[in-house]
Amino acid sequence: YEAALKEWEEEFDDPDYQVFVAEVDGRVAGSAISCDITKSSANVGLTAPRHAAILGFAGVLPESRGLGLAKALHEAVSTAAVEAGHSVLCIDWRSANLTADRTWRALGYQPTFLRLHRHLGY
Repeated sequence: YEAALKEWEEEFDDPDYQVFVAEVDGRVAGSAISCDITKSSANVGLTAPRHAAILGFAGVLPESRGLGLAKALHEAVSTAAVEAGHSVLCIDWRSANLTADRTWRALGYQPTFLRLHRHLGY
């Protein structure tokens, strides 16, 4: 938690990252962060299309789901990506996260490849 908080605080004002917040009744209920895909060390080569942005994080509090916040955050990220000259928006979600899987598919995303891994020594 402390490491994630420190990273968030350090990058919050970095102009290379776009941070979006969704509010409900004056309280933060969701957020999303995007950037040029070249900032992502996990997306290189074939997993990094040219002229692409990546939605690196998006989340909505459980009690605020179903209000259209994910869709609104996605629209804000998409608009910012187009305005920055990107022609592709990538999202790297885990299909085991059923909420994310359903959300991104409902917004028109289709998996383009699967990334598999196996933990050894357990």
